[in-house]
Amino acid sequence: MTSRERLLSALAIGPTDRVPISTYELVGFDEHSWYNQQASYAPLMDLVREKTDCLYMAYLPGPRLSNPADAVRTTDGSPEGDCVEYREHRQGASRFIRTVYHTSKGDLSSEHRIDDDIYTTWTLEHLLKTIDDLDRYLAISWELPELDLSGFAETQRRLGDRGIMMPSLSDPICVAADLYEMGQFLILALTETDRMRYLLDVEHERQMAHLRAVLEAGRKAGVDWTAVVFRICGPEYATPPYLGPEHFAMFVTPYVRRMSDLLHEYGAKMRLHSHGKIARVLDEIIKTEPDALDPIEAPPDGDITLGEVKKRIGDRVCLFGNIQLKLLEHGRPEQVRQFVVDAFEQAKAGGGYVIMPTAAPINTPLSPRTLENYRVFIETALEFGAY
Repeated sequence: MTSRERLLSALAIGPTDRVPISTYELVGFDEHSWYNQQASYAPLMDLVREKTDCLYMAYLPGPRLSNPADAVRTTDGSPEGDCVEYREHRQGASRFIRTVYHTSKGDLSSEHRIDDDIYTTWTLEHLLKTIDDLDRYLAISWELPELDLSGFAETQRRLGDRGIMMPSLSDPICVAADLYEMGQFLILALTETDRMRYLLDVEHERQMAHLRAVLEAGRKAGVDWTAVVFRICGPEYATPPYLGPEHFAMFVTPYVRRMSDLLHEYGAKMRLHSHGKIARVLDEIIKTEPDALDPIEAPPDGDITLGEVKKRIGDRVCLFGNIQLKLLEHGRPEQVRQFVVDAFEQAKAGGGYVIMPTAAPINTPLSPRTLENYRVFIETALEFGAY
């Protein structure tokens, strides 16, 4: 089977020649990815291209000023518009970015730090601080321009049989939780529930308008949505110990279900992404009609084993996971090998399983230990993954 066939069959809980292997953010065929620009990652990326199945994490064109604090932003570069001030300065090995939004109801500001050789963004000041900041945030103008999916369609064409496309979307709680410091968000979710739900409702309507526009533009551009899986991020913010199942049912389920229904209308697949403890919300997750679930973290990081999830929903949902990145970065090769074997014993039978780490390295240079552990993970998966 080709990688494309293998992944699509696994997503449909169908037969495959072997368990598909994903390295998550390590996208071998994205020449623009920083992983493919770093010399220390070159041997690993060669291995990824040669022996794994590509889920191409692709960006989507987005609305202007819709999600200024979105953790999985779909646009590149700095915010634009007359109502925005964007200032940047360096201090040592770090870049500091301050953004101020001038709204009709008052200013909002945020600050972020990006460190050299660490590919992530640290939030030093969140955009919203109080419940009244919601009114200022919602006063920011929102515009959905005409979207061009020709580049996405061309990337899908070039990828061909080597894999499938996987863009990311935020659900409403992903935006809301990232707008605030996490502790403050949780307090407001419990004490100002109606106002937080209003924020989620507004965000959701914007997200649905954007998603429908993306799907229509892709159809016109020649995208084959039946060979695309969308990763929806954010549900983890409503999992224990942060919030309980009743809040997951309120803040996540109805919104993600509508997103899922729209994706399925166009033939696309949906993969729900939720780190952490999912055992008590698994029934709610099923209500969103996901085609796949990741990363299914085992205890103590999560609260349910891969095997237990397989028994409960593995006949309906393709499972992705669950090799912890910390094992690949700090474990011994024999530990990695045994973890892969154990994962197959729990989830391989009957298909509908893709072996995958829970995250990917963000530092440079890549350590020799991490490189060796990735090699062991991939080669062990190939050794024991055949059906």
